[in-house]
Amino acid sequence: MNPAKKRARKSSPIRVHISRPGAPTQGPSNARTQVNTHFHVGLEDVDGSYQSRRSRFSVRTTHVTRTVEVVDLSGLLVEEDEGEGEGMVDADFDSFSAIDTSALAFEEDEEVVEDPEAEAQVADVDNAQDDSDDKPIQLAQEWLPWRQTYLDELLRTEGLGDTNQSPRCPSCPPDRSWSGACFSGVSLYHLGLRVYLGHGGLPCPSAHEIVDGFVVVDNSGIHTTKLIYCGCPGHPPLNIQILRAGWYPATLVFPRSAFTFQVLKLFHLLNTQGKLSLHHFYKAIHSVTDNTGTREVKNRYDEMRPVMRMWRHLKMLKRAGRGHDPEGVEATRMGECAVECPACPHPGKNLPDGWETSPEWLYALILTIDANFRLKLKERGLKDDPPLGDGWSHMVKTGPYKAYVAKYGHQVEPPTCDSQFRAADHTTPKTSTAFKASGVGGVLCGRHGLVFKNGLGDLQKGERYANIDFILFSVLFGLVVRWLVLSYDICCQYSRNLVKRSRQLPASMQPADPKLLSEAKLVIPKMHLHNHGESCQLNFNLNFLEHSAETDAEDPERFWSWENPGSMSTREMTDGARYEVLCDHVAAWNWGKITSFVDRLLKAIKIGVHMRNKSAAAFEKFNGRFPPEVADAWRQQVTAWNKDHRQKNPYEEPKPTITLASVMYELAMEEAAETNRGSPQLHEMSPSRFIQQGLDLEEQQRKLSTLFKDKNTTLLRKANLLENRNRLHHRLEGWYAIQDLYMPQARNLRSIAAETASPSAPVVYAENELLLLPSQLPPEHRTVAQKTVHMFRTF
Repeated sequence: MNPAKKRARKSSPIRVHISRPGAPTQGPSNARTQVNTHFHVGLEDVDGSYQSRRSRFSVRTTHVTRTVEVVDLSGLLVEEDEGEGEGMVDADFDSFSAIDTSALAFEEDEEVVEDPEAEAQVADVDNAQDDSDDKPIQLAQEWLPWRQTYLDELLRTEGLGDTNQSPRCPSCPPDRSWSGACFSGVSLYHLGLRVYLGHGGLPCPSAHEIVDGFVVVDNSGIHTTKLIYCGCPGHPPLNIQILRAGWYPATLVFPRSAFTFQVLKLFHLLNTQGKLSLHHFYKAIHSVTDNTGTREVKNRYDEMRPVMRMWRHLKMLKRAGRGHDPEGVEATRMGECAVECPACPHPGKNLPDGWETSPEWLYALILTIDANFRLKLKERGLKDDPPLGDGWSHMVKTGPYKAYVAKYGHQVEPPTCDSQFRAADHTTPKTSTAFKASGVGGVLCGRHGLVFKNGLGDLQKGERYANIDFILFSVLFGLVVRWLVLSYDICCQYSRNLVKRSRQLPASMQPADPKLLSEAKLVIPKMHLHNHGESCQLNFNLNFLEHSAETDAEDPERFWSWENPGSMSTREMTDGARYEVLCDHVAAWNWGKITSFVDRLLKAIKIGVHMRNKSAAAFEKFNGRFPPEVADAWRQQVTAWNKDHRQKNPYEEPKPTITLASVMYELAMEEAAETNRGSPQLHEMSPSRFIQQGLDLEEQQRKLSTLFKDKNTTLLRKANLLENRNRLHHRLEGWYAIQDLYMPQARNLRSIAAETASPSAPVVYAENELLLLPSQLPPEHRTVAQKTVHMFRTF
């Protein structure tokens, strides 16, 4: 450029016309029209000429004759340039002397960027991260000193914010340009998008940092823009300016990328509710930007991974009120950020004065223990990744937990239960080098199904007692309980040395009242109980536990089924990331349970009152059949057993000395002896087998009769019942033919009954026909069949 011309251009000031909604536009006739409620800055030479060259770090504005759009991205003022080159005006913010004047002087920058977006691709390294998974770990740990500041800024965005916030149009397409005939796709950068920070969308008179090619990931896609930082004295750091704009910076020092709060919120919800992985979510955002694969879209997946960890952590702290504690985040105590069950007893919070004198069962605490071996963690050889809030939420504190398991995890007790359930085998450690964690152990509320604070912990080698002990007593730490119920699918063997093992725990974790464990009620969940032997079903049965109502203690299974879909993504994470995701998912599960309390508990109490009245009436009717002294004796046995399970169990049925199987075996032995002596047999079916088949047919009649009494059945089920009736009729006919050989008098009795029956009598169906078993015959007819006299007397 000619020096003289250059000096002349420098001496020519630039006038800024600021137009506001509703006010007449000042300046030349071709000044652009304002179509939104944002402020607009137009630049022109005093002499009316336009500058066409563009400086390196400058803001360009175009004057056009047609209406242009002003695009709003996450609440910030942004502009779209309608022209490229022609009518382009450059201004260096370093020369600002005032903020809101009608005429401001500017000088043109000397350096020119011919292709700013191409240069941005070279400069936009965003603290270039390699492909190693250790980089996100390092970034998350480096961020910790900023944690309190970021939490304060997150709370700030939910307050009044800036005083000059502007409304925006949420439906304007962010990546479309009007070509004169239609909207066509174009990047926001090529539209001239720029974002001003620090002044509510207005330009900063002291701006000195301009980022060309700043990448923003939003629900609407992945965008590139020009970002202008505030440079006023005392201005916040660059990352804090971005936070105050509603974006989350990807790095701490001179960020080149950011994620809108909206995109982080959306993924947070999709992940907690639908277990969608970050990888698939980002692929969807990429497809929103370009679903053809023909455009080059900047990849910010690696940057989003640590950002999402920080976002979860900040949300946990905010929801727990840690942002308003004068002592700061670092003063957070164990489990303080957990979402606790408001319906469980919490002395000093939800219990009335004098609750200690109330009946023990009224404020009982029921804990259900279980393990899940689908929530694994792969061993990938990565360096240790400490969680951002170790022990602050629903997982146990990792350091003391690992130390305790390392010291006592070798203690193994051989299975003593005759359970057919696989959990009994998981107590034996099994070494696996493929997984760093073989599963997760958890403790939930047995009444309402919420996970307790510090109620989850990783399992390393099977379902060892050391792991479960530490998790259980982490839950009990600090709780004031008068009546404790422990439910576990292997409680029969887990409880054997529980009191002894509790003495191994750190002194701070041991129960203050030694009787808490010795007097605790031990049960097995109702579904799992059927897989245990008779002894377990008698001594660990929830149906026999007084005041247990209809508790089934199967809530861990419901939680696992909700959480398991996320196991395929959490197993691939680092230690810390998986730790935080599990805590976050538990918080979402607990919160969903709490919000459903109104409907769920109201429905439960209505059903409970109705069934209480129905059961009480049935019990009184049944109890009235026995002499008062017998009923009182039984009641005393139940009361004594409830207080001390070492007493005789009143629910244990007396074992019969003679069973059907033993009788059939004895008869079969007699028939074999007679056959050996040469005694003839009337039919290939032996007499004992004939009697056994008759008893089976009697049982089939009883079941079929019960099914036909059900009025609420479908046509298909009725058709199946009719087929079963026909099959039963054919079986009876075959059995009657054999009965005529062994019991000829029964044939005579059936003939007499058929002859004396009234023509108008109802039809006798198969389930109502008389079998005339020996016990149903009159005494004078029981000796007719000499071959089976000994059997008739037996029955």
